[in-house]
Amino acid sequence: MRIKIIVFFFFCFLLTLACNSAEVIVHGSAREYAGKEIVLYGISDRITNTELELCRSIVAPDGTFSESFALTETKAVLIHLGIYKIGFYAEPGGNYDIGLPPVQEKTEADYLNPFFKETEVHAFIRDTKHDDLNMLIRMFDDSYGPYYEKFAQNIKSKENPALLDSTIINLMKPFTEVRNEYFLQYTRYRLGMLRHMAYQFKSKAMSDQYFTNQPILNQNPAYMDLFNLVYDKFFMYLIRTPEGKSIDSSINVYRSLNKLKKSIEQNKTIKNDSLIELVILKNLFDEFYSNRFSRTAILNIIDTIIGKGKIEENRIIAQNIRLNITRLLPGYVPPQFPLLNSDSVTVNLSDLKGKYTYLCFCSCFSYSCLKEFDMLQRMYAKHSKYLQIVLISVDPSLSELKRFVTKTDYKWIFLNYGKHPEILKAYDIRGYPTYFLIDKEGKLLLSPAPSPFENIELKLFDIMRARGDI
Repeated sequence: MRIKIIVFFFFCFLLTLACNSAEVIVHGSAREYAGKEIVLYGISDRITNTELELCRSIVAPDGTFSESFALTETKAVLIHLGIYKIGFYAEPGGNYDIGLPPVQEKTEADYLNPFFKETEVHAFIRDTKHDDLNMLIRMFDDSYGPYYEKFAQNIKSKENPALLDSTIINLMKPFTEVRNEYFLQYTRYRLGMLRHMAYQFKSKAMSDQYFTNQPILNQNPAYMDLFNLVYDKFFMYLIRTPEGKSIDSSINVYRSLNKLKKSIEQNKTIKNDSLIELVILKNLFDEFYSNRFSRTAILNIIDTIIGKGKIEENRIIAQNIRLNITRLLPGYVPPQFPLLNSDSVTVNLSDLKGKYTYLCFCSCFSYSCLKEFDMLQRMYAKHSKYLQIVLISVDPSLSELKRFVTKTDYKWIFLNYGKHPEILKAYDIRGYPTYFLIDKEGKLLLSPAPSPFENIELKLFDIMRARGDI
């Protein structure tokens, strides 16, 4: 009987979501982009900034494109096109005729630069009305930006409170008649950022005024930007207080979500259970690589939220955090990919189980990479019975990769990342060449791994001997 009740309520939950969602249509015309693929992304959460694909389409030969996706609440939408990251806000049921900037592809240097940042631009939306959310936010941001820069560049100076108050009043004058709730919350938290930057309110006062007993607005970037600032290093602040000393043992000794929540509740800074859990998630994510807390303990608490958490949004954030912090840890499955090899055949990382995999990110036209290829060739010739070498070429052209492989006749697997540039971010590639060693079951062994010049052969021999492979 209990199972039937659970199934019934789950069905009702799905039905509610379906009833509350509405189709969003995004379309436009840009002949320059004919034949190119346009992919729309949303931000799954703004702690990890994980992007979630919403839809994709190919621009028709005449330059027209049209995409649609279901939406239950207002969400920021992103499009990555060449050097640009284009953004706009989509509301459930919205219809957006967007214009695209002139085509400007990334150069080879941009592709090879792990620190390259796209140029962020507001999407141009045709036929917008004066009360359109995108128009309102753009107008506000244009006025707000100079003030934010002023306070950001003078973080050690305290601004006159009366002057700041009058500045905020003037900023909001053009919007006194606006009733769009998303916009009002957006401006509230952007202005809260100004007050915080100007030292008008300290973190505790900001927490009391803007977050305690307030709705949690996961999909509002202004809310989450201020949240991430106010609760930055929050655990380190609490541990210095008498009430917060138990945070260390709650994580490292007991590995208990409930004890961690009680440690935070004793401080009386945050009272809302949903907010406490969100603060915990942010700080566990930020502290994972700090060595102040056991990584295993942090993962245990995150798993508790994933498995037993009552707040769906926080469970999603916990899942994103877990994927983010474990994706390059030894013992975990690394980020997967479907990439084309030099014969234009799709290869998945999961297809390569059964042998040890020496995974290399490299450019076939980089001197640093080329000087190691002869050593890789000798390794492959000696150890191909139990070792496969997989080189992911970061060169944008598959045809260039094919010519290189044909000309050099290297025998290992060459893959081209061309249609999946996100793979560089997933593997945190900051220079070339970068190596990883993966075991026969598809889990990371060494992350990153030594290069051929750093005795990877000896390290692999020791691993295989310890595992009984030789």
